[in-house]
Amino acid sequence: METHSITIQEKCTRSDEGTVTLKKRYTRTRSGERGQAFVELSISLVFLLVLLSVVIDLGWALYTFIAMQDSAQEGAVFASMCQNTSSILVRTKESTTAPLDANDIQDISIIYFDEDGNPTGDVTYGATVKVTLTLEHKILAPFVGAFIGNEGSFPLTASATGTIMRLETYCQ
Repeated sequence: METHSITIQEKCTRSDEGTVTLKKRYTRTRSGERGQAFVELSISLVFLLVLLSVVIDLGWALYTFIAMQDSAQEGAVFASMCQNTSSILVRTKESTTAPLDANDIQDISIIYFDEDGNPTGDVTYGATVKVTLTLEHKILAPFVGAFIGNEGSFPLTASATGTIMRLETYCQ
């Protein structure tokens, strides 16, 4: 059973001409709808906050990917001048910038290709070198990790290529 209450407010005003006008204002409230807006706001706010955290997390993943791409490009440029694998790994790790930490990178691979694009172990002038970085990005947004799986993380992979310009194995 719904209860309704109607409030009528009357206001008399007298104008300069001596006429009297009567204004009525009706206010109607239902006791069953009290607090409805607050409940709707709380339900909507939860959804909007989860959506906001997903957008922030995707932006952070993109920011991390760009830092990985920069490090891979630095490694590929260095590998085109120097073919010492340990020096390339050190140079690639040293070139990492925030938000990327060198310890977070799971794998750095260096692959040399011949002129036909076939992977080979031979390093020749004019060949192509490809540096690839792999990282597990952890998702911080609530509820999203359950949908993706992998304990709330997904792999990010960035790679860059360069052409061998100088054949050297001793590099600084």
